[in-house]
Amino acid sequence: MTATGFASVILDVDSTLCGIEGIDWLADRRGPAVGAGVTALTDGAMRGEIALDGVEGKG
Repeated sequence: MTATGFASVILDVDSTLCGIEGIDWLADRRGPAVGAGVTALTDGAMRGEIALDGVEGKG
């Protein structure tokens, strides 16, 4: 804990301030099959084909 009371600050800047989707990048670190599955879920959710609450816990 720091003097401000926060140990860290987390911002969601995927594909806005950075050129990658962080969750896809992390999934790729688990292997090609995991990366491809998570990317498919992310892309489907961003296109509105999959409800965002339906994506969590899959992959």
